[in-house]
Parts: sequence; structure tokens; C-alpha cells
Amino acid sequence: MKERKTVSIVKRVLINCASQAQEYGKCVAEKVPEVGHDTCLKEFLALKTCMQNSKQSLNLNKKFTIKCCS
Repeated sequence: MKERKTVSIVKRVLINCASQAQEYGKCVAEKVPEVGHDTCLKEFLALKTCMQNSKQSLNLNKKFTIKCCS
């Protein structure tokens, strides 16, 4: 049951960030096969920010984390 709840949470966050996810995916697709560590960093950071904001607005701070590059 926990897995289903997690999928539901991720689904809601991605719905909220659909345009950012689409832009990031489009950027990565355009760069294949030269995708590297900082490829599409601007788009990734926009998606990450959107997901973090969605996570906060859905009060999900302790349910999952968004990890990134360092």
C-alpha cells in the first residue's frame, strides 16, 4: 500500500510541474547522446524548484526527498 501512496504523491507533484518536466525532457532528448553532468542544468533546476515547491504546498516534506547533483 505504501508503494501506491508514493506513486500517487509523485504523480501529483509531476502534474503540478508538467511544463518544467516537459522542458527538461525536451532538452535532454535534444542533447542525446552527448548528455553530461551539467547538461540542461537550467531546465533541471527549474524542475527541481517546482517539485520542491509542490512538495511544500502538498505538505510532503517528510515523505520523500528530491536529490540532486552536488
